[in-house]
Amino acid sequence: MRIRRVLILDLSGVPASALDEGWAPTLARLASAGDRRRLRPPFPSAASTLHATLVTGRPTRLHGIVADAFYDRQLMRPIAWANSARLLQAPPLWSREGSEHLSVAALFWSNSWGASADAVVAPPLPSAPWASDSPPVGCSTQPAELSEELSRAAGPLASGDWWGPEAGMRAARWTVTAIGYLLERRRPHVLLAYLPQAGHTARRFGPGSAEARAAVRRLDREVGRLLAELDHRGTLSATAVLALSGRAIRPVSRPLPLNRFLREAGLLAVRRSGGQLYLDLGGSRAFAVCDQQVAHVYLQGARPADVRHALEGVPGLAALLEEADLRALDADHPRSGDLVAIAAPDAWFPYDWWDRPEEAPPVARRVEPTGKPGVDPLELLAGPQGVPLDRTVLRGSFGSLAGAPEEGWLVSSHPLPAPSQDEEVGADEVGAILAAWLGLQPEFRLARAGR
Repeated sequence: MRIRRVLILDLSGVPASALDEGWAPTLARLASAGDRRRLRPPFPSAASTLHATLVTGRPTRLHGIVADAFYDRQLMRPIAWANSARLLQAPPLWSREGSEHLSVAALFWSNSWGASADAVVAPPLPSAPWASDSPPVGCSTQPAELSEELSRAAGPLASGDWWGPEAGMRAARWTVTAIGYLLERRRPHVLLAYLPQAGHTARRFGPGSAEARAAVRRLDREVGRLLAELDHRGTLSATAVLALSGRAIRPVSRPLPLNRFLREAGLLAVRRSGGQLYLDLGGSRAFAVCDQQVAHVYLQGARPADVRHALEGVPGLAALLEEADLRALDADHPRSGDLVAIAAPDAWFPYDWWDRPEEAPPVARRVEPTGKPGVDPLELLAGPQGVPLDRTVLRGSFGSLAGAPEEGWLVSSHPLPAPSQDEEVGADEVGAILAAWLGLQPEFRLARAGR
């Protein structure tokens, strides 16, 4: 039967080993019936960067989504978890170029807000700019009436269900129900959905923990529920289901607060108020915007040699990449840091600049993902006293180039079309696979040629 729609599921943090060791029987059966390949993620392997690569068919240096958090040199402030489609600097698959109308639905997909897609559902993050006028329970959507429709179909979804200490399988169940509703009622040609819940658990408890394995099994059952629903409707054979993960969570035990080291070297400035230290970006000669095991270091008067001198000998710092290194990774872009720090496989980068817990600014203890100068995964471990300031409690992270390469994988309900016959498929090739399945005209193809 001809493929009439494509469903792409980013199951971020599900390890490739889950398909081989029985944690994910639904995904294993999907691969047996269709196809399975290694997935080569972009650099970095952050969700925002991966999602931009998948929908544009272009590398980081062209689409410009360099991390989940970066420093905007024009606005002179860090931006974390920005969801604006206008940040994409390469045309995504929902753009209206060409003569055909490709209907697209994006569910929790990075950099989709404000897109010309037919349906967009944004995560209900606390303090999210796009959700400033939204009720405390419910998602912001395009079109606006879709929020109420999804609440009736799937129930309410609060910000704490999506991100924070309670984030978990409730959000996964909601997402799968919402996918089913969108496929039935909106009937998009392409539906993009992000389900990071297994990765959240692996970061809380460690990737090899019993909790992490149980989270993978529960997420796999939700995928099975979705496939069974499509089969019951008689639409499964005409739907190409592409499930993937661009990263594996690694066990970590060493936090490396780069901003604290830069402050000790006199490169990062702070101001003191009421005994607490606040970051003074305008007065800083260098500072780091941290994102898991990758940190973009921006220079404002400091030289690369100054930063290298400040950080040399720091245990757990694997590399400091410069422009030539980023160019080799197809990741050199004006939004990137002047240097990019890479942690050792067992280390990660908190954004801290203070020495003692009592010096931390109030935002450090709050679950406020868009209000910090970097990504704070410890918001997943917040308790009655707020986000823990003991950075050693994090058990998993991702993104390091050191050690073994990240275990990206891709499984498909249908055989991948030629010429995708290599054992490994690049994230920038997925758009061309999608176009071939749907029989799109050449102007819609996101081919590797001409990148």
